[in-house]
Order: sequence, then C-alpha cells, then structure tokens
Amino acid sequence: MLSSACAPSTPAVCGNGEVEEGEGCDDGNTVHFDACDRDCQVPDCLVPWYQDLDEDGIGGEEMELSCNGQRHLIDTAGDCDDDDASLGRSKTWWADEDGDGLGDPNSGEEHCEPPPGFVLNELDSDDGQHDASGCWSDVAIGRNHTCGLTSSGAIRCWGQEADGRLVAPAGNDFASITAGYNHTCALRQNGSAVCWGKSANGVTQPPALTFSQLDCGLDFCCGVSGSGLGNGRCFGRNDQGQAQPPTDQEFVKMSSSDSFHACGLTTENSIVCWGKGDASSSFSPIGAPARMLFSDVSAGSYSCGVTFSGKLHCWGLSSDLPEGDFYSVDVTTAHACGLQANRQIAC
Repeated sequence: MLSSACAPSTPAVCGNGEVEEGEGCDDGNTVHFDACDRDCQVPDCLVPWYQDLDEDGIGGEEMELSCNGQRHLIDTAGDCDDDDASLGRSKTWWADEDGDGLGDPNSGEEHCEPPPGFVLNELDSDDGQHDASGCWSDVAIGRNHTCGLTSSGAIRCWGQEADGRLVAPAGNDFASITAGYNHTCALRQNGSAVCWGKSANGVTQPPALTFSQLDCGLDFCCGVSGSGLGNGRCFGRNDQGQAQPPTDQEFVKMSSSDSFHACGLTTENSIVCWGKGDASSSFSPIGAPARMLFSDVSAGSYSCGVTFSGKLHCWGLSSDLPEGDFYSVDVTTAHACGLQANRQIAC
C-alpha cells in the first residue's frame, strides 16, 4: 500500500480563481498587467486606478489595482458624484459667520457640498464684523439708527440702541428693508414682513400678508399686497388717516411720510395721497396733481414725483426744484434728493 506522501501533486491552474501552490495570486483570468499577472504573479507595477463613469476626468470611489488602466479607469480620484459630470472634485469652503457673503481665510474646509454658513471665497478681512467687507445691497435710515441688508440677505443695524431698534431678526432670506423714525421693517424673499424697534401703535406687528413692496414712515407703514383694487395696505399709526389708503385704486408703489400722510403710485401711473393736509391747497402734501403721468413717488414733509418725461414735480413745497431729468426721488423731513438721468445726485 502506497503512502499518501508519495502521491504526485496536482499542478496549479492559473486563472481558476484559487491561489494554489506556486501562485502569488489568482484573480480568475489571465489578463496581463492587471492586479494579477497572466502567470498568476503579483506584478511590481501596480498602481490604483479609479472608475470615471461620468467621464469628467476625476475618478470616483471604486478603485482597482492595475499596471495600466482600462476603459473608465483613470489614475485621479476625488469625484464627488461619479454619475454626474457637473459635480467634480470637492472644493474648499470658507466660514461666513457674519453673513456678508465673504469667507474667513482662516477657516477653509474641503467638502463636495457647501456646509451651512460657508461660502466659496476667502475675502473677508474681519468675519466678526460685516461692514469690514463693504458688501451691502440695501440700506434704511431711521431717526437715530441705520440698518443695512447684506449681499447674502442678512440684516445688520447700528446707531443708538433703544426699544430694540438694533436687534435685527436672524436669517439670510431678506429681500428689502425700510425704516421709520424708531423702527425698521424688512420683507423676506417670500413677501412676508417682519418689523422691530419701538412698537408705537402696533407698527412692529405687521399683518400676515404677502407684500411686493413696503415703505415705513412715522410710526406707520404702507405697502403693496397682491393685485387689484384695494391692494394698498397700511398698518400702525392712523390718527390722521395716514394708514387708510383708498380702496378704489390699484397700486404699484407706496410711500409713507415722516409726518402724517402717504402717497401711492397707481397702475395707471397717477399719484394718490391721503392723510393730513388740505387737498385744495397748493401747499398741501396730499394735493397730488391730476392729469399727469408719473414713474416714481416719495412722501416726506411734502411730496414729490418723477413724471414720465423725467421732470420733478412736488407739492406742499414752495421752494424751487433742481433742473434736469430724473430717474427717482426720495423726500425726507427737511430735504429731498433725486437721481438724475446722468447718474448724478441733486438735492
């Protein structure tokens, strides 16, 4: 009887997927220069290759070892989404703590998608103070305070602190801002209004409406909400009828004064005013001219409009007006300024 030790050994079969005696590897094929050579030995030229299914030149997570890449295999990894060629390598994102749209150069992090509060630049010289960047999109001036709307949709206020007028609401979804004497209101991108500061006559409690435009004056605000007759809506102080716009007009813009009246520009390009004042007097701030077409309006201690021909027309005012063609006008307590067609300012 023969001893099993004398039985002849079975020769290794390269390519059967089993690592047998004398083989350094066996990947189930005899392809040369892949992870296992055709003689079932590990080649000394192996490098990692990555699938590039979206063919954007950046490999995904799937990796193979090979001496030379096959189709959809490249030697560069780091693709954020190998099924979407628009999403390539991860980017460096920078923290934007003050919400001004500019990043802190000392806060870089690698991510495929932006983390909350991060931006794609490192341009902020002081990420703890918004005005260090100088990027604003709107500004509103009250009596002793100012609030600005940042380029990223956040609000920052400064000046004399009283009645919470500097305590701006949080968020980066604001689209416009307007200030009264002691309060400020802002419209979010969805058209809802939020107000803060001195809550005289309920002016910091706006109605739950969707506004397309809003302007605040002395303890009251007026704006455009919706379309059709009666779309002029006001809230706050109303002791002189200043927060009671006509309901037989459709407005495209409203302007609230720092006294006791307001004016609105209608869809027919006429101006209608209401509140305190004798409409029969040429020196009344509510004596809006008839049979004239306007493109802009502003109410202050008096009222002014810009006609379609670009000329200023004011009422409730006895002084001369500047010459020239104008785009817009803004009236305050004791003076007014207009933006002229040549982009110069006249006051």
